[in-house]
Order: sequence, then C-alpha cells, then structure tokens
Amino acid sequence: MTFMLPSPQKGGPSLADVLPSCLASLDVPGFENRLGLRKVTSAIIVIVDGLGAQNITAAKAHARFLAPALTKASTISTVFPSTTAAALPSFTTGKLPGQHGMVGYRVRDPASGAVVNQLTGLDLIQSVDPWLVEPPLYARARASGVRPVVIAKSRFSGTPLTRLIHEGTDSVAAASIEERCQSALSIVSQSRSLVVLYISELDEIAHAQGVNSHAWASKLEEVDSELSHLSRGIPRNVSLIVTADHGVVDIGKHAHVSFGETPESLFGISAIGGEPRCLQLYLDNGVEANAVAASWQDALQDAAYVVTRDEMIQTGWLGDVAAPVINRLGDVFVLARKDVVFFDARDPTNKARKMVGHHGGISAAEIKIPFLQLN
Repeated sequence: MTFMLPSPQKGGPSLADVLPSCLASLDVPGFENRLGLRKVTSAIIVIVDGLGAQNITAAKAHARFLAPALTKASTISTVFPSTTAAALPSFTTGKLPGQHGMVGYRVRDPASGAVVNQLTGLDLIQSVDPWLVEPPLYARARASGVRPVVIAKSRFSGTPLTRLIHEGTDSVAAASIEERCQSALSIVSQSRSLVVLYISELDEIAHAQGVNSHAWASKLEEVDSELSHLSRGIPRNVSLIVTADHGVVDIGKHAHVSFGETPESLFGISAIGGEPRCLQLYLDNGVEANAVAASWQDALQDAAYVVTRDEMIQTGWLGDVAAPVINRLGDVFVLARKDVVFFDARDPTNKARKMVGHHGGISAAEIKIPFLQLN
C-alpha cells in the first residue's frame, strides 16, 4: 500500500519571503515586498526558534501579547524539511532549500560520502562547490546603507553555520533575551539598521521537555513579555516582526518506530541522513530506489510517506532543485505521516531518543509559523 504525499501550498507566503520583503520596506533596491510591509528606516526581525503557529495557539494563555496578533493572515509557511539547518538559510537567502542547498539536518557530502550535521559539522564539508549555493542577502542591505546585525547567544558567534548563513553581518552576543532586546533597541536607535534577533531557548526546552511542559510555557511567557516591552520602546519608523523557523510536536516514547532490526531491512542503504521525522536514505550504487521505497512503505505502513528523490522533487516541497544540490538529497525520503519518529535500532544510544519535541516533517504543526507585525 502506498500513501500519496500531500503537495505543498503553492504560491503562498513563506519564510523565504520575510527578508526580501523587509529589505524592500527599507528601500533596498531589487526586492519584492510580497508581504506588504510598510516603509521604514530600520527593522527588527525576531526569529523564535521552534515557535510554530499552532504552538502559540495551544499556549495562548502564556502568550498574551503574541497570541492576539496571530490570525490566518499572519500565518505563513516555513520550508521543507522543517528544520533549523534548512530554514535559517532560506531566511537569509530568500530561497527554498532546493535552491540554496542546505537540504536537511544531516546531509551527505557528495565529495566525501560522509553524512554531516549541518548545525555543528559544516567545517567537515569537502565539496569544492559552495555549500550555500545562494548568497545571503545582507551584503545588498549594507551596500544600500543599511547595517545588518545579528544578535544571539555568544555560543552561536563564529560557528561555521553562523559564518556561512549570516555572512556580511555584524555580530552582537547577548546572554539573556532581555539583553538581546535591549541591544536591538539600542542599535536601531543609533543607525539605519536591519537587526535579526535570534531566540533559541524555546526550541531547546521543547526538545528536552516538550511544548506541553511547564518549563516551555514559562519560557514562552518570558519571550512574550520581553517582546511586548520591546514593541513599546521602538520608534515609529522602525518595524518589529516576529517569525519562526518551524513548529514543534511532542512525541512520546510509545510512538518511537524502529527500523533496521535485520540486515535484510537495510539492504542497499549506504547511509542515513535527515532526522527522526524525515529520514533521507542514501543508496549504494546500482540499487533501485523504487524497490527500496516500496519495501520501506510495506514495513512502515500508514506511519510514513515513503517516496523516491525524483518523486520528492516533483512534489515541489523543496522548490526548484539546483544542479549542485541534487546529489545531496537522499535517494529515498521517509516522512512521518503520523505523530511518530523513526529511530535506527542499531543505535540505541542516539541522544534524539531522549527528546520530547521534534520537527522536520510536513504536518501543519511543524510547517505553519507566525509572521507578526507588532508595531
């Protein structure tokens, strides 16, 4: 039995439209203002990692500033895979993953054959082609007299990922959310600026304890309060936008689905990338992708959508796929169709098994994100 992979919403606004629209609102030439932002002299874009639209709605009692601003009109889509390593490059380049090339959490480098964690291991890439196929848009902002600044925790400063996707920005480190908001306000008050303020805390708690935990709700209240305070302090000629890279779903251990219990079930597979909600299977040379996909679909039944690389490209979830990107994609994709996650039985110590909150798939909870204009 096969299960038809749903098509993405075609033509709707996405995370890839946020920065181009913001640059257009700042009078940086060459960008389309698809999101209809008002003209301003400076802008603050807050990216709250892991704060999906459905997460806000479910916890609206803890988001008394953000939740009333969330409507159908202020809800957009993130990209696929719905994971930080693919979504943040889409934000900074204005392109979908098939175009910019960072197509998942763990991706095979065609040059070495190694599966690389794109959040922490980009320095291991051996490919001679630029790994980020499309350049970040910040240089064009600076060329027009707009200072691009990224504010985040110090641990993100100077990492290979930060250097790659935020090339052309000034970096400001601030430990607390309050300090980050204060830094953003100070910068836009002093110069014509584009500030990207990154809040990672909610995603970190979601992975460890879940979006239904007291700790997550408490941190959401802090985020909500600090953003409310920020909105009251910024000048009229500065825009404040809040968005996210993906949403999160809580998955209990009872919904952990194992694969690879026997060597026969892994026949023809040389490596496995992606993440627990969206596996990417890389096959040995000469192995037929259709046969592997059919075998995995039979094994997983209605828990998964299993499609070949060609089928995935045809759906449009990745956008137009550039030639240098094709071989980075798995030969077979295994996407969660239900609230489940997939784990390799050969690796019982995988730290992701301890996680409660997950993302990476195509459910509305993961894909739908806020786009809130808050002043």
